[in-house]
Amino acid sequence: MKNFGFIASVFFISTCLFLHPTFLAGQRTSLDKVKSYRLDHVNIAVENLVAAKNHYSDILGFSIKPGRLHKNGLLNAFTKFKDGTLLELITSSREDDPLSSWYFDFIKKNPTGAGAFVAVRIDNEDELKALKNRLSSNGSEYDYTESSYAKLLSFKEDNLLHPIFFIHYLKPVVDKPIHLNHPNTAQSLIAVWFSDQLAGALHHDLDFKISTMKIALPFLPTKGTVIQINNSQIYLLPTQSTNRILGVTLLVEDLAVAKTFIEQKTGTIFAVYKTERGESFAISPELTFGIWIEFLEIE
Repeated sequence: MKNFGFIASVFFISTCLFLHPTFLAGQRTSLDKVKSYRLDHVNIAVENLVAAKNHYSDILGFSIKPGRLHKNGLLNAFTKFKDGTLLELITSSREDDPLSSWYFDFIKKNPTGAGAFVAVRIDNEDELKALKNRLSSNGSEYDYTESSYAKLLSFKEDNLLHPIFFIHYLKPVVDKPIHLNHPNTAQSLIAVWFSDQLAGALHHDLDFKISTMKIALPFLPTKGTVIQINNSQIYLLPTQSTNRILGVTLLVEDLAVAKTFIEQKTGTIFAVYKTERGESFAISPELTFGIWIEFLEIE
């Protein structure tokens, strides 16, 4: 589990065919040189981990991998995908150190659940060193820690980038097939949605290039922009919301199976949106412990 040093831890695009990696080959940016950057996981903080696990399993159709109780009072569980990405459900039972205290306070302020952190994976250690050098050269403060399983770079709590941290794994993570096969056919975490208030910091501090093209979310009254990170994306949406993480997009193998499962469990009929890049439906934060979840099937 994480320590405080790393703190860490559509949507529908009716006109934006460019968002699928297949269609981005001609739109190169400096970020394309960083081949090993990709989304790794999203932490969802919950007050009642047992209730959250049961809901994600029984109602939303995810297989759950048990976590463990850590020395600082953090307790977690995972829904893992075949490409190594995952969602982490996490709670704090007490305030034993800065990280567990942060989660304890965050959950107290968000008792129905909320997205806490997004981890960006860096497979190439040299690229992690280059990121540290960039941040140091432009005066951006960060925390850097090493554990037995990973090297972690995170940001101070007063930094707009605090919801994001970077992770370089030192050991491969091996999961059992039972934890990777989901009744809702989820395959991968492919996008995370943030407020566009992060745009300046993402560009200046991290050199992430933001597309000038707009994305439209049929189930939200807004348009936003996109950052492409290899086969995953960050969506920046204009919003008054103070939520750290607005939502995620999950790739599914069979949208009809996911939709039928969740509709039968919730008694709710979800609208399906069709675009050039596939079909999707979205579940509002009230049913997911604080974030939007979009299920997307790419044709």
